Amino acid sequence: MFKKTKDNALPRLAWIAEYNPLDRYLLVNYGQDVEVGDNFLVEGVWEGNFEEQGFDTSNHFFGSGLKLSNDKLVVSPSTGLVDRIFIGESKDKYYISNSLIEILAITKSKLLDDHNYKLQTNTIRDGVRQYTPDFPISSQVITGLKQYFYNPITIDTKGISITKRPESPSFYSYEQYISIIESDLKKISLNAASPLRKKPIDLYTTISKGYDSSAITALVANLPIKSAFTSKTSNSSVIGFLYKKWNDDDGTDIAEKLGLKVNYLDFKDCEIDIDELYFIAATTGEPELQLYNLHKLLGRNYNPSVIFTGYHGDTVWALYPPVKALTDDILKPGASGLTLSEARLKSGFIDAPIPMMYARSIVSINNLSTSHKMSEWSIGGEYDRPIPRRILESRGIGRTEFGMKKRAVATFYDLPKNKILRDEFLNYMKEKHNQSETNIMLSRIKDRFRYYIKMMLYMFDRSILKMSKFKIPLNEHTIDTPYHMHIWSLTKLVEERTKNLDL
Repeated sequence: MFKKTKDNALPRLAWIAEYNPLDRYLLVNYGQDVEVGDNFLVEGVWEGNFEEQGFDTSNHFFGSGLKLSNDKLVVSPSTGLVDRIFIGESKDKYYISNSLIEILAITKSKLLDDHNYKLQTNTIRDGVRQYTPDFPISSQVITGLKQYFYNPITIDTKGISITKRPESPSFYSYEQYISIIESDLKKISLNAASPLRKKPIDLYTTISKGYDSSAITALVANLPIKSAFTSKTSNSSVIGFLYKKWNDDDGTDIAEKLGLKVNYLDFKDCEIDIDELYFIAATTGEPELQLYNLHKLLGRNYNPSVIFTGYHGDTVWALYPPVKALTDDILKPGASGLTLSEARLKSGFIDAPIPMMYARSIVSINNLSTSHKMSEWSIGGEYDRPIPRRILESRGIGRTEFGMKKRAVATFYDLPKNKILRDEFLNYMKEKHNQSETNIMLSRIKDRFRYYIKMMLYMFDRSILKMSKFKIPLNEHTIDTPYHMHIWSLTKLVEERTKNLDL
């Protein structure tokens, strides 16, 4: 039996399920823009016909979904590694959700004070076969919680098992690789627009002066894209402080040459509302608040959306990626994209990172990048990506208009931007960790000073000495307020949701 209930209190694309495999009973609560049918639930797109519901056997699936048969439940995470599925197990049933907030709330679970949840965020760096699924919690309802990436999960009377997605092909020419990617993107576009959906899904893209977002925008420019999101400046004030010209990251000229209109992402801190919590709560990684305006704009739209992004392009399309990344296991270097996994459910967008399409074929893709046939599109230096350069130049974008400088560096996101949330967090730090506001502020000044000095040395070495003695510095914290922000915001949202469920 499959019982489905639309719950307007849930975020637009969130869902929470309870499944008893012995009774074959599935109960699902879902947000207003989740698609449901007789035996499926999905918030996502893939390179197949919507009516066939083959998201669990597709090469590319962006979003999340589940399918119920007579004797099993198949749950599908995103192949983009920007989302995950959570499954909690009790004595007689399983709790499943695409939202960490929702599953912690419904299972009355709490985070452990003595556990470092950076392990749960960073484990995907070990690859889709080697990551650690365990998500330690204490709970009144479940005996344990696990997170799952990439491959579909089957739940039946025998327990939980993993099903592998189709093998990824080898590519023997640039033309073959791009042709297949473009064909799959066309299929994804048709899937999003299917008349069998209760709402069609609108298409958007992101663009800057860098390689990855510009290349993915060029690949989707012939699709019915509503607009491209860009920033007039890079995501770090540090760059503008040191060298103003480097702060220009506006992709408007490129978007217009590709026939697209733009929306700007730039905002002032005073414009941030309490939705900031959803950006901080998703993971321990750097919150991607630079996409806040995208979140707010799409949240006002009637239709849900797909956002084409360039996550993982810095590895898949790199001329010389880390040697350990040359594997079909997909070693994602960080939590980028995954940090949007709660905010996107609220505003109703699906994150579709194009470089993740056939990322398991990175060895053959890299062979293309380093081949003699691609040397014409290799400009040398440490920031050199022949495949995205060829994509853009073949579409009329000039060589010096993109990919000349890598602008995105560490930011100083160590306190909430919203004043009300900031005050609440500082009170939390004082009460929970005995850290006064004065102590926190002094530590921030010291951390910034140290970072500026290291950054200036790096830039002096890069532009004058050219000895490669200094590396781009990381943003270090004397008091790890970013981590405490994550725990605080996630706990706050879970407590609020739990109260609503108890009413």
